[in-house]
Amino acid sequence: AYSSSNIFSKVRIIKIFERTSLLLKIYRSGKLPKLIKVLPFLKNFEEFLWLLRPDSWSPQALSVITRLFINNLDNLQIGRFFSQIIVPRLQEVIFQRKNISVHIFLSLKISTIRSKSFISFILIPLFKGENCTAKEAIIFGSIISRFHFSQGNFLWALMNLVKNPCNSPRLILIRAFLSKGKPLPYRALDLLIDFFLQNSNNRKNSTYKKCFLVFLKNYYCFISNEDKKRILRINVSN
Repeated sequence: AYSSSNIFSKVRIIKIFERTSLLLKIYRSGKLPKLIKVLPFLKNFEEFLWLLRPDSWSPQALSVITRLFINNLDNLQIGRFFSQIIVPRLQEVIFQRKNISVHIFLSLKISTIRSKSFISFILIPLFKGENCTAKEAIIFGSIISRFHFSQGNFLWALMNLVKNPCNSPRLILIRAFLSKGKPLPYRALDLLIDFFLQNSNNRKNSTYKKCFLVFLKNYYCFISNEDKKRILRINVSN
């Protein structure tokens, strides 16, 4: 049985979290509530996090808290924060056909600091399904083109996209990665060549065409003469 003091203590804690969640809902700038700063160090971090109603935080609060959490959560915690809080907020904005807030975009930008978790918990799951949209791809393409990824994470993300069925959102992301011009091993070049050949029925599609031309621009000189002959059979001219 719970003592009256334990019950009182739990009620008091819940009220503190409720007040903090209301502050985060209207937060615009300045210092965060002290509770947020100690949250990453609590044993039941995720349970306490949901008491703060992260779905109702202002975009400004989301970006500042993302910056705070990025260096204080372990890989699993930051992954769940990305997949259960960051991604749904982005999708909500897109679903409601609103312009993406600069602060939501900033949250995504900050997320790339943990690039492996960004790719594992945001990029790959979002674009592995068939419900990803061109608008989402444009947003993420902008992030990919602007920010640094290690060679290993760059290659891992690109190969995951290439191994999935071809569609416009994935082509937008592949083009963003290829535009960076990072060196690719021969195995990766072979997979990309196979990808473009297998999906050459899309060659009149402008998204496919742009992606293919970026590949030729940045990597044509690195592929074998035999592969050059194969890939130049793809006629993307109007």
